Amino acid sequence: MTISSILDAAGQDIRTKLGEEATFTPYGGSPYSVLVIPHSTLKLQPEGYEGAVVAEIKTIDILKSDLASDPKKRDTIVIGATTYTVAEKILDDGTWVKVAVL
Repeated sequence: MTISSILDAAGQDIRTKLGEEATFTPYGGSPYSVLVIPHSTLKLQPEGYEGAVVAEIKTIDILKSDLASDPKKRDTIVIGATTYTVAEKILDDGTWVKVAVL
């Protein structure tokens, strides 16, 4: 068993336990179902400064293996009755993708 396979299995477990059903639609593409982990806000601070919040953004984590392609600006994620638009991909560690949404 490799580290990669252990992380993939852990990601699947986390997704199953914490994930919410959502619909991911690439801009101009066809929608498909994914499980996502939404976060209310992420407080951004410039490097080297503590206590100075410059922005608060909503983020959503998606297991990379659930995605047909990397998320890009203008893709949408629908959770319940709320539609979020991807503003940018802010993290891709090979297992999870974190996107900032509007």
